[in-house]
Amino acid sequence: MKRVFMLFTGLIFFVMLTGTSFAKTVFVYAEDEVSNSSTLEASAMAISTNLKLTTYNNQCIEIRFSAEASSIGPNLSRQIQFWPTIDGLPVYPTAGGFGFVYWDAAENAAYDMASFTWFACGLNTGTHTVAIYYNPYTAGNTAYLRSTLLAIQFKKGKLIP
Repeated sequence: MKRVFMLFTGLIFFVMLTGTSFAKTVFVYAEDEVSNSSTLEASAMAISTNLKLTTYNNQCIEIRFSAEASSIGPNLSRQIQFWPTIDGLPVYPTAGGFGFVYWDAAENAAYDMASFTWFACGLNTGTHTVAIYYNPYTAGNTAYLRSTLLAIQFKKGKLIP
């Protein structure tokens, strides 16, 4: 018991000394079904929120997105592409990547779970708009989403409605 107390006390002292704090997460949820039949980029937004980052510059955030997704149409390629933006600029999942993540529907007109994670670093103090866009990859199909969830994890900041 004495060791547990000493470990806990040491951890609190370390956090106080270094100014380190634990990350927090904001959640934005939408139940309504949305659809997009356009293959043009940025033609439909799945979910969006404004986030105010405080305390220091060059902050990193983790963006987690999930939704029930479906693709309906005559084309066998039922891919839906997703991509996040911060202040209108795409977030790239890998260095030199394109930013798009492609999701394949298991069957025509059936909902399935789509879930992705992106990281963005170098954000300065201030308000930033985080949005997730989507569209069908193949012309002629329609992409459907419902029960979308956007979770943003960061160190210092708050959600601005």
